[in-house]
Amino acid sequence: MRAKPTVTYTDEQQAIIDCDARVVVADAKAGTGKTTTGIGFAKRRPHASLLYMAYNKSLQLEATQRFGENTECRTTHSLAFQAVGKHYSHRVSFNWRALNVRNELNLSNIRAAAIAQSVLIAFFQSTASEITLEHAGEAELKFHASEHEMAAGVLDAKVLWRRMQDRSDTVTMSPDAYLKMWALTNPRLNYDFIICDEWQDANPVTAHIVEQQRHARLLVLGDPHQSIYAFRGAINAMEQFPGATRLHLSKTWRFGPKVAQVANLVLSELKKEQVLIKGMGEDIPYRSGAPVTRLARTNAQLFKEAVLLEGRGVHWVGGVEKYKFDRILDAYYLFANQRERINDPFLRYFTSYGDMVAYATESKDPETKILAQVIDEYRHDTPRLVQLVKTNAVKDQPDAQLTLSTGHGAKGLDFDYVQLADDFEILQECETMLVADPFAQLPHQELNLLYVALTRAKKEIALNADTRQWLQNLPRHRRDRAEALERARARQEPFPTHAA
Repeated sequence: MRAKPTVTYTDEQQAIIDCDARVVVADAKAGTGKTTTGIGFAKRRPHASLLYMAYNKSLQLEATQRFGENTECRTTHSLAFQAVGKHYSHRVSFNWRALNVRNELNLSNIRAAAIAQSVLIAFFQSTASEITLEHAGEAELKFHASEHEMAAGVLDAKVLWRRMQDRSDTVTMSPDAYLKMWALTNPRLNYDFIICDEWQDANPVTAHIVEQQRHARLLVLGDPHQSIYAFRGAINAMEQFPGATRLHLSKTWRFGPKVAQVANLVLSELKKEQVLIKGMGEDIPYRSGAPVTRLARTNAQLFKEAVLLEGRGVHWVGGVEKYKFDRILDAYYLFANQRERINDPFLRYFTSYGDMVAYATESKDPETKILAQVIDEYRHDTPRLVQLVKTNAVKDQPDAQLTLSTGHGAKGLDFDYVQLADDFEILQECETMLVADPFAQLPHQELNLLYVALTRAKKEIALNADTRQWLQNLPRHRRDRAEALERARARQEPFPTHAA
């Protein structure tokens, strides 16, 4: 039997592995081996019981193969399902929408349902034990809801929440509903240590569950700059531990100095990061004919990229089915007034394409808005293009010339040669904002998504036009920022140095 290779840890990793503080928070930059560090941390404590809390199912399955026998690898939803969710399994919907809320509460319009759904989502993600008007804040921002609408939304949400908890009822619920039910029982996790991974994207209710485990020691792993799920209610829970021992991982062997330099410039110039990534890998220039991976912000952009090749030679990260192109086809059938051909029950509900567009506008449902964008661009050519993209999709990545993914879909993965799609357009926008107001709150989630995309490359990154232009103009941007800051300070009233 072949012996397992001995792992050599960096000085940064070893410091985390050896640390005996009750709470250790490790800021791990992209590709710096945080999971390997977590495995070393567990191995260092062979007689302790550990829980590794994975961000999603795929990370849980991967971790199960890598951690030792003293570590149980779970997601928070799997823990909640085992304790509570199993009683509601026949009612859980992974596609829980405002339409469900409208039908199950017999509401008069989709806007009222979307507001009630927004209130429930905010409540599920919060640490609160009861639904209040505070949970209507997102609805106020997203829908410009009036006080009357928010109050009605809170009442509707309370009715639906009571029905969700009733085991004899039939209303549908999202997995977050039974996670909330579990959280409200104040569960105790019977482990000596808890390793929390990807904690920059934890939601408040999950973070609160962990914070209550005062009997256990914690290792909190994550990269605040890879926080890209705020739109789902995620927070940077790494900041939730006052008095914790804070360490970092900065050395990556994923990529070399050139990729690290671009990532560091984005972080240091626009996010004021001081701990820079050290690219310990090798920069290897692109060779003609080598396969590439193109990352985009949106599925709509990916569809456009694939259409240019009619889908030939294209591999889709996670499989072409993940990108729901059949729903594009169903949206087209709605557009073409061929409702009898629609398979998707959600889209079949709409009486017309205009009805779907109105719903997308009213509910601000991002998936439905993207469907409308694609149909509006390709119109009657849509069925042919969808068929080509699906038929020509390459199943295995090594056989493909081009691999496509969104930045969100590529998180946790890496590829030899990465190209940024043109819909990453955030750097010039940030500079414009800073010239207008040096203290402006920049769109950090967009910057983080760009950073995630940049750091997927192992050998070389091909930048898009916006990023190239920003780098070329960086000296001018620095000067413009400095001048804007000087003007802002000059406009401030001087502090009086003597009595009047």
